[in-house]
Amino acid sequence: MRYSAKSLNKIIIDSSPIIFLSKLNALNVLFELFPGKLATIKKVSIELERGFIPADELLIINNFLKEIDIFDTDTSIITSSTLSRTDRELVSFAITNNYDLLITDDNLLRRISQHENIKTIGTLGLLVQCAKKKIRPVSHIQNYIDQLVREHKMRISVELYSEITNTLNKM
Repeated sequence: MRYSAKSLNKIIIDSSPIIFLSKLNALNVLFELFPGKLATIKKVSIELERGFIPADELLIINNFLKEIDIFDTDTSIITSSTLSRTDRELVSFAITNNYDLLITDDNLLRRISQHENIKTIGTLGLLVQCAKKKIRPVSHIQNYIDQLVREHKMRISVELYSEITNTLNKM
């Protein structure tokens, strides 16, 4: 998804990009891409704390969570039974509070958000944006993506992997 970070005032993030970026020790790229604009809901932070996340990654995540806005909500306007309660509340919060961007790797959350005119981007899109904006060298971004796929079991299609690699190689 193409966007201008300057036009995005309200950005909310789901748990999976936080987890994947913590595995790379790269959560700080979010602050470089979106200074002072990040938020999530309390249920996402609880989900992260209760997950089976190694202690070193959890420390990184907890430090990250201290730097963003966390909103307590229990309202859901989405009735999809295929989404978890946390995901329903996250997207409902984004919709009712006019968020500009939802950072998530969940395809259903993306479709619902886009239907509600909320832009979306996932972990891989964030990493490509880091290369485009020269926040990290292209070689580092390719290495991050390879680590996510090979070491951290991020599941992506061969087509998507090739597309991202080709995009990075053209930079």
